[in-house]
This record gives sequence, structure tokens and C-alpha cells, in this order.
Amino acid sequence: MNPDLIGKVREALDGWLRGDVAPLEDLMDPDVELLWWKTGEWDVRGKSEVMSLLKQRAAQRASEITIDVTAEGEDALIVSRVAPPEQGQLPATLITFKNGLIVKMHQFRSAEEASKAAPWRTRAGR
Repeated sequence: MNPDLIGKVREALDGWLRGDVAPLEDLMDPDVELLWWKTGEWDVRGKSEVMSLLKQRAAQRASEITIDVTAEGEDALIVSRVAPPEQGQLPATLITFKNGLIVKMHQFRSAEEASKAAPWRTRAGR
């Protein structure tokens, strides 16, 4: 994964945690998808719908949240919250890119689940 893109995503997500969604919006493909670990009403498609949900969630976030961003192959990142071990497994998001833009944000119950679903693992048949 391109280190510059990782940096841009980290900055955009840090901005989102502070309530500034514009940098994140700039990184999204018009047909982006945001999917929850279970198919349902939290699944949204299209940049305007995804941004609407992310703005809503940004307004509900606690400002002291810290995130970790790790590359997962050439075209994906996993974003997870940094928390003490006593909090147990926390949700994580697998972000997939195409041509430098976010095309899918898929939430999972844990970073381990997200890693297992990474595109390079799927293509390799793992």
C-alpha cells in the first residue's frame, strides 16, 4: 500500500473523529459502500448516503478515541480502535481502495475478522 495514501487516510480519519468529514469525503469513490458485519439497515451505498451516516456517527463520537491504521495488502487497510486489553475485541473496518479512492468500508467484529476478509486473502483462496 502506498505510504502517502495511508497517511492521507489516517489524517482523514483523525479529522472525522474530531468532526471534520471533508478530507474523508475527498478520498471516496462516488459508488462507495459502507457495510456492517450483518447485512441490514446500516448498509449504505453511494457517497452522499455514506457521508450522511459518517457525519451522524461523528457527532456521536467521544473525542478521546484513538485509531490504528494498518496496511492489508496492496489495496486495503484495517482501521481499529486502540483500547486497553480489558475492553476485549473491538470492531474494525476493512477499507478497500481502487485507483486511490475508497470503494468499500466493511465493518467487522474484530481486526482479526477484517484481516481474514481482506481482498488479497480472498483472491489467494485463503
